[in-house]
Amino acid sequence: MSVLISLMLSMSVLILYSGIVRILTPGYEAQLARFGNQKKKDKPTNSYERWVRPYAVPLANRVGVLRWLTDYDKVGRRLNYAGNPLKMTPHEFYGVQIYSIFGGFLFGIAWFNFFPIGVALFPIVGFFYPYLWLRSKAQERQRTITNSLPDFIDLFATCVTAGLGSEVAFSLIAKRGEGPLYEELRRLLDELSIGEPREKAFQNMAYRNSSRELQRFIHAVTEGTDLGTPIALILERLSEDMRASRRSRARDAASKLYNKLSVFGAIAVLPTVVLLLAAALLSFMKIWQGFELPQHNL
Repeated sequence: MSVLISLMLSMSVLILYSGIVRILTPGYEAQLARFGNQKKKDKPTNSYERWVRPYAVPLANRVGVLRWLTDYDKVGRRLNYAGNPLKMTPHEFYGVQIYSIFGGFLFGIAWFNFFPIGVALFPIVGFFYPYLWLRSKAQERQRTITNSLPDFIDLFATCVTAGLGSEVAFSLIAKRGEGPLYEELRRLLDELSIGEPREKAFQNMAYRNSSRELQRFIHAVTEGTDLGTPIALILERLSEDMRASRRSRARDAASKLYNKLSVFGAIAVLPTVVLLLAAALLSFMKIWQGFELPQHNL
């Protein structure tokens, strides 16, 4: 037993000595860094990456019959407007449409006993549904950018008035803001940091978005910088105009909602009115049948 304990202690001392020597060897940190920098394979984080993305591109490569129904340029612009949350290319988007056709076909088979025409209808709906979803996402994101602009312009004008440069002001505001507008600002700053010309970076920002208010802001900043005019006063007026436009859009949306509710209320009340009229008519008919005219004897 003592021999075994001595052997184990000797091995421990030898391993400890080897480790110390290895650590003291020059370049040992570089050897460890080589193993530490190996990236693990990214695991799918959502259902789209698990069930759709692995099949979308192969389907797009193999099925080209319906490619003429998808405008790649238009889809690319819509993806930019939506912020491309899934990092999707127009070609992959076409594959998603083909994938959705098969999903609609399976859904139609499942409901064949109740809705036989769904076998032909649901695949068509499945092909166009991804584009409708993308258009909705793009409109929502651009609407959020438009609504966030007045407050951002006020902050930006305050920073410029205090003597800060436009890029410094952009950086300070973008670090503290959340939302699609501030994501676009951070992307603008990234492009400027890698040496992209200022005018080109603003043009890229305008190309990625369809908000008219954002286009006006970009035009005001670029023109004010080129002409050397005081930009703070221009931004204050622009912010006031945007707030007035936002109030006008809110009033228009409220009036449209009131009209829709009026139509819905009329449709909901109409059956009740018909039933009440029918009940009154039946009651009147019963009263009329029970009423007998007096007969005169001649």
